[in-house]
Amino acid sequence: MTTVDADYEAEHGPGVSDRKARANAENARHSTRPRTGPGKQKSSMNALKHGGFAKVPVAIPRGPFAEDTVELDEFIAGITDSLDPRDAVEREQARRIAMCCVRSRRLNGFEAEALGRRQPRDVDDSSEGEPLERQLARARAFRDWFVTKLDNGVDFEYELQRLQIVHEFYEGVDCFEPEPEANLALSASERIEWFIEHCPDRAELVQLIVDDVDEIDNKIRTRDAARSAGARAALADTDKVSVTSQRNSRELDQALRQYELLRKRNLTAPQSDATRNEPTDQAPEEQ
Repeated sequence: MTTVDADYEAEHGPGVSDRKARANAENARHSTRPRTGPGKQKSSMNALKHGGFAKVPVAIPRGPFAEDTVELDEFIAGITDSLDPRDAVEREQARRIAMCCVRSRRLNGFEAEALGRRQPRDVDDSSEGEPLERQLARARAFRDWFVTKLDNGVDFEYELQRLQIVHEFYEGVDCFEPEPEANLALSASERIEWFIEHCPDRAELVQLIVDDVDEIDNKIRTRDAARSAGARAALADTDKVSVTSQRNSRELDQALRQYELLRKRNLTAPQSDATRNEPTDQAPEEQ
């Protein structure tokens, strides 16, 4: 085994052929990873999503929280200039305050997105947007009527249309019998009974009615599970935002206090000893 094969097996485990290992190693050498300074700087932003935890004033390049670089720079410059820094030290502290404001604005947007995150729909597109709960109630009512002949709100017109479609599938099969025109004078429930009685495969029809209830019930369970998972994820995100917002508020308060102390400095240059000892043209005051 070659050195490349040994290294690959040590990393990925046994079971990889020498040919596959050599091909993978060769492909790795031709990787198109960023090589220039600007390329590396750009790729370093790939993981930036909402910027709520960022320490540097860089605009989010893509995604739902994408920012305009010019607008962000103007926002930071506006806050910095409003603090009227007198020297480089105060300007740097002012930019720290501005960055806290940027993070606060980003966190507010992230929290709004988490709270307004769309949940799985409660309708089935194949049923013209009818709520799944209504579909389930209708399917159960027809199943119960099929077994017991008790009408607990059966939508006979709807079920008649479905049975007509099912009946057409058996056309050409032995013992298939088309619906006579005389049935048009009957009620929907009576026509349904005719379709059930003349169904070429009654066992398959029974299974279809039962499966219809189970399928809709499974859709509801899947939707509710997805909703619960989405709600948990949104709650986790909002909790993270809350913690980070509190930390950012503390950093902003601290930065403002430090800036206030910097503003109390006397920036007038002190006189040197030579300047203080220089003679003046003024006459000494008379005693």
